[in-house]
Amino acid sequence: GNVDRGFWERERPATELSTLIITELMEAVEADRKDKYANSVSVSNLLKNFCPTVFKNVVKDTVEDEVADAAIRCMDYIGYIAKKDGIKPITNLISARHDMYLEDTKTLQVQALNYPTLCEALGSIAAVTFNAVFTTLASNEEVAMRFASCNAFLIIQLLSYKYELNLEHHVRLKLQYNATRPYKHGKSY
Repeated sequence: GNVDRGFWERERPATELSTLIITELMEAVEADRKDKYANSVSVSNLLKNFCPTVFKNVVKDTVEDEVADAAIRCMDYIGYIAKKDGIKPITNLISARHDMYLEDTKTLQVQALNYPTLCEALGSIAAVTFNAVFTTLASNEEVAMRFASCNAFLIIQLLSYKYELNLEHHVRLKLQYNATRPYKHGKSY
């Protein structure tokens, strides 16, 4: 996956990783502002018969694609921590956060779900969820990043249901597309 693609050649600071997730969320906002959404028929066809050129022309840079990018970055970090420190701490954190969100969604207490627009909801993930990564002491950045990435991933899933973004399909398609791209997707980091 992303290790083979060069994205983990070095230890990456939590603030850098947070910024990259926030960037994907803001790219989703920009796609929403342009009303650029994926066509469900095209997505269905791509799931049956993937073609990178078709993906690039009809799915890439849509709201769904950018939200999938943010989810992939969260999952990538969670996977990195699980590989580095073992699966148990991450499993416990995700399970606890998931249970909390299930309880909160019964009364709509998840802040991001209360905003009337996708723009505001994505902004709240960026501003609220990752705030602690930038405001804690350096020694606690990784702890804050673990919490933030798990929270962001779970909130992205909930927003995906609310806005019918079909996150699972778009993550699968994006990973297929990314496998066709150059090392580090042609970027420096």
